[in-house]
Amino acid sequence: MKNIRVSLTNYCNRNCEYCFSKGKVSSKKDEMSMDDFEFTLKFCEKNEIREIILFGGEPTSHTHFKEIIEILQRRGFFYLLLTNGLFDPSVLDLLSKKKDYPVLLNYNHPDTFKNAGEWELVNRNIARMINLGVNVNLGYNVYEKNPDYRFFIDAIKKLNISKIRCDLARPSMTFENKHFDINDFFSMVPVITKFLKECIEAGAAVNLDCPFPMCMLLKKDFNFLHKNIYSTWLRTDCPGDAITIDPGLKIAACPPAGVDFENITLRDFENVDQAAAFVKKTVYHIKWGNYPLADCADCIFRLLKQCQGGCLGHKRDTKSINKISRSELDEFIKSYNNSEQEDTADDFTNDAVARAANACEEKLRKGIKDSFILYSIGNCYEALGDYEKAIKFYGDAVEFDKTHILAKDRLNLVYQLKALQGNPNNYKSWKRLEEILKRIYSAGDVTFLIKYYKNKFAKFNKS
Repeated sequence: MKNIRVSLTNYCNRNCEYCFSKGKVSSKKDEMSMDDFEFTLKFCEKNEIREIILFGGEPTSHTHFKEIIEILQRRGFFYLLLTNGLFDPSVLDLLSKKKDYPVLLNYNHPDTFKNAGEWELVNRNIARMINLGVNVNLGYNVYEKNPDYRFFIDAIKKLNISKIRCDLARPSMTFENKHFDINDFFSMVPVITKFLKECIEAGAAVNLDCPFPMCMLLKKDFNFLHKNIYSTWLRTDCPGDAITIDPGLKIAACPPAGVDFENITLRDFENVDQAAAFVKKTVYHIKWGNYPLADCADCIFRLLKQCQGGCLGHKRDTKSINKISRSELDEFIKSYNNSEQEDTADDFTNDAVARAANACEEKLRKGIKDSFILYSIGNCYEALGDYEKAIKFYGDAVEFDKTHILAKDRLNLVYQLKALQGNPNNYKSWKRLEEILKRIYSAGDVTFLIKYYKNKFAKFNKS
């Protein structure tokens, strides 16, 4: 675990219609005590966690926000601040002491503010942070079918914003916010792609950090995006099962998961890893067991744990909140040594992958053909180690859509895998494979995959 999310307060000075924390955030102050914040940091240090994500509510509204930032800076913690920008400008000099530490600011339409003074304050704070050299990223949430986002594009150009976060509104825990259901996501493709194109043309890189179904993101409409966001960003599972520490040290998951850990706090665990494992285990069946779309059941990307099919809020069987009792905690603690078994349970079997390939090929037989289906079949045969067939279907995907960057790179990848399957001592193929993997994955993933393939082909050639 690399980081921990800390909700400094449930209070928010805004009331955004789309907020997926609706029902949790409040107009009354309920904030983390400094003793509890110190306890959380000590737990993090015990587990060598050095990255803290600060949010709320509005984290800057915490009574001791400045002191919290000073403590994090003094003790060498890296932090990411999520804010609406409506805060006292006196904190800006403090934030500028760590210029590279990102501030992600949700930037909403001026009409959503109570008055012109609030809108002006937000813009002054952004301009001042940029002048001070703070790493400011802007976030925009689409929650209307025909949004007026011109103000956002203008801000990118005027302020020279280099990175933005974009999302379609997700359900809150209680479903009382304004949001899109899973079918609405697909109908919003023309709107979201137009918006993202304009952001990129204005000079900003794009971050999509919440899950979109792979069958949506691999539509031809999104091909332009794959030049700017690549496979490590295209993994459409989400950190919704990551642990959050709320005021009172109460543990929580992402609100759309609809899970309430009743009276269970960080103090109930030996360390952060144990608490995180409990949250992950609780959310697992929602994340990977529920299918929001019929095609999810036999989808290769679900089997490979690359796509969970949508937001956790889209996957809940019911709108009722799942309350987790202390008896469930006690049961987990007793079996903690085996607690990873369910989390790492793998749907990836040859029979399951073969069914996924057959489901896609059945669509081809019915005359339903597009680059996503062909690319999916290629992934199936790559997973099965049948690189000859993988080459065929990746090639068909490229032929069908010559702008399909992902299919082109997977095609080059499986050519090298096929060569190494026949001769694992082919040094040139290993070098080419590594170069291709670096274009697709992060450095850590590349190292892991090279080891995985070396072990795989060594065993293959011994059998």
